[in-house]
Amino acid sequence: MNRFVAVVLGVATLTVPTALRAQQRLAIAPGRSLRCPSRSEHCVLRDKGRLRVVTLARDAAVLPHDTATLKLVVALPAAAILIDSYSSAPGGAMECQAGTESFLRVLSFARTGPVVTYSVKLESCVQNVELALDGVKWDASVHQLGIHWLATPAGQKSPDVTLTLDDAGHVR
Repeated sequence: MNRFVAVVLGVATLTVPTALRAQQRLAIAPGRSLRCPSRSEHCVLRDKGRLRVVTLARDAAVLPHDTATLKLVVALPAAAILIDSYSSAPGGAMECQAGTESFLRVLSFARTGPVVTYSVKLESCVQNVELALDGVKWDASVHQLGIHWLATPAGQKSPDVTLTLDDAGHVR
């Protein structure tokens, strides 16, 4: 009986409508936060009192109008590296019905508005992209971001990528 209840509860938690999930505010640094309203790819950056809009582009593998779940990887003086995740769109393999689509973004705040200087798909149930355990690592001593996949995104030739970034989030 306990096993049946656990399965039923697990399914119930997976079917909560995404419209009911609250928008998330991510503190990036003192005076700087990012808020992604429900069902929009246009996020609002509060940068020391000024409001600016930045677009976190999605693809067809993302459940339409899903709300972003944000995670800060590292904050730099004029940039941030973050991961935004969404529910997978229906269709494809049955296991993708509760899957995740995740992107890594480098946002620069050095100019008049926030700019995405680098973006890559980290995980996708629909497109069979799999990030390794601890697949995103920041090495502050050399300003390098390492990414390691078990199954790479389309167009990615190697399962390993190393990016060297300046303080403004530009790839060198």
